[in-house]
Amino acid sequence: MGIVTALEIDLVAAPAQWGATLTFDVADAASVLRAVRDLADDAPATLNVFVNSMRMPDAPQLPAEIRGTSFLSVQALSVDGAAGALLSGVRSAGVVRREKIGPTSQAALAAASGEPTEPTAGAGGSMTLAALDDATIAGLVEFRELPEQWPIVGIDIRMLGGALRSPHRDGFASLSAADWLLHALVPVIPGVPAEPGMESLAGLRRLLAPHEAPQIIPTFLSPGQGLDRCGSPDDLRRLRAVRQAADPQAVLHEGRLPR
Repeated sequence: MGIVTALEIDLVAAPAQWGATLTFDVADAASVLRAVRDLADDAPATLNVFVNSMRMPDAPQLPAEIRGTSFLSVQALSVDGAAGALLSGVRSAGVVRREKIGPTSQAALAAASGEPTEPTAGAGGSMTLAALDDATIAGLVEFRELPEQWPIVGIDIRMLGGALRSPHRDGFASLSAADWLLHALVPVIPGVPAEPGMESLAGLRRLLAPHEAPQIIPTFLSPGQGLDRCGSPDDLRRLRAVRQAADPQAVLHEGRLPR
């Protein structure tokens, strides 16, 4: 816990926002992921790509067209105009079932995010990856389709690098050693045991551990992880010194930074 006394935000130049969403069948997941990985090698800092793998439960409250189905969507955002040519390799990696492409805006992005207006219960796990090679992609796709991994509804894979390699100012946490940020979501449903979901998240972490990057940002820490996963030893010493100066009586909860 902390007390925020000031907040300064660097704005991102976005002269012409352009977005694309391409949805593929799960059968094309491996080839599409490889194409996104290859795109990341040469993508300009003005382009970001977000991959979302969904495995929908066979629940009656879901629309019939997605109930019990699996699919993969690739979302791209350019802040410097149309970037369709950059996505040609991704587009040709599978059969595009649905697509939405064209100019966009901050308001349109917020509306399309699908974020719930009310908080919903869920468990999740996050990792940063230093590599996404063919063997890791194949293992991830195989893991995703195992019947016992049904609790994981969504896996998001976000491309890093680009502007994150050279931030405007020094910060506590760095993602300079990571190329990908992955987050898996397990809904918490009343009356449904939580153990299968926790086992699935643990299995996913074991699968990807060989390529896990050393650091992650605080907002993606998993339960039980502390700020030592985010900052360097010098960063942690500096943060503790600030806390000791501002809160010598330990009034504030220690949070993710044990005393």
